[in-house]
Amino acid sequence: NIYELNHYHLYSQDESAIDAETLNTIRSITLKISPSYYNETNTKTRSIEFRKEYSHANIKKTDYKYEVKHLIPTVTTNSSLIRSTLNKLTLKNYDKVREQITGILNLILDEKEIAETSNCIFDIASSNRFYSNLYARLFSDLISEFSSMKLTFEKNFDVFLEVFNKIEFVDATENYNKFCEITKENEKRKALSCFYVNLSEYGIIKRPQLETIILILINSVESTMNDEGKEQIVDELLENICIIYKNQIIDNYHEIILNRNLSLLEFLTMIANSNSNDHKSLSQKSIFNIMDLLDV
Repeated sequence: NIYELNHYHLYSQDESAIDAETLNTIRSITLKISPSYYNETNTKTRSIEFRKEYSHANIKKTDYKYEVKHLIPTVTTNSSLIRSTLNKLTLKNYDKVREQITGILNLILDEKEIAETSNCIFDIASSNRFYSNLYARLFSDLISEFSSMKLTFEKNFDVFLEVFNKIEFVDATENYNKFCEITKENEKRKALSCFYVNLSEYGIIKRPQLETIILILINSVESTMNDEGKEQIVDELLENICIIYKNQIIDNYHEIILNRNLSLLEFLTMIANSNSNDHKSLSQKSIFNIMDLLDV
């Protein structure tokens, strides 16, 4: 169909003025182009210098510098569009943002791009600890609608425990940049734990899966807290255990048995009643965290 400008004016009053197929095409193009089509941050700048000479006695020779900017259209990728949309997510606009994200995903046909976009959504959703529950809600909705989202979740969850294989520490006075980098990585790890806990509340992760994770982390604590110089590793492990422990889906911690025939609850109670001198790498910070967790 061929439409003239007046059709688009009519559309604002009557949506039937343009057929659905044409509207979908327009929307698809709109998604591919930045709202600010000409973005000054992506420009090529060429400076032209020239000299004007005036013969008038009261006017000196002056250099004028003119800057010519060649504006280049900025094409927005689906990932950047997803990112900007997700960053606006709040409880009030949840339905609107979910609809926008769904609309973007429905327009992607290339499998590689679908995978990249799904990974982008996972990375954003799993790294925001403050809005973790809201992002988990959105992610669970997307999983029920898009197989790519479920595949992305499964791939990441399968390797979740690997993020605990390398827990680093450096004194801020020795290497401040490295300290900031490690702090950021630790926070990302805790945000991921929190995200998985919230996904369990929406039925994406089952109770036995969480129990397995917490058992493995507890075993790591038990095997590490008597080693010299590993306080920061034990701190990080226990902080993540606290995040998972608070999950309401697990309510039988006294039934979860560890290697030494202690229940999980008994082991944590033992930590809470410990003194930092009882174990080489058990800090007072960790003891207080467990005391607060158990409310003792």
